[in-house]
Amino acid sequence: MALSCVNKGHCGTDAPRWLIGAHPTVDDGVVQHEVCFSSFGNCCYYSTKINVRNCEGFYVYRLQRPPHCYLRYCGSGLP
Repeated sequence: MALSCVNKGHCGTDAPRWLIGAHPTVDDGVVQHEVCFSSFGNCCYYSTKINVRNCEGFYVYRLQRPPHCYLRYCGSGLP
């Protein structure tokens, strides 16, 4: 998931969502993180919480369903 503000139009949406802060370490276990939707020139026009876990080499996200169909999560673009 992207870790910085994502501009309008990326990830096939006018309001992409991105993770605030760093990913957790393995020792952190499951942590709650805030995510923001970028929209209307504001990097955090709307925010909500998700759960994230570091599984030694990849992350698992428990995502909330976006409240509107034009809001989407945005990946980091890394393999």
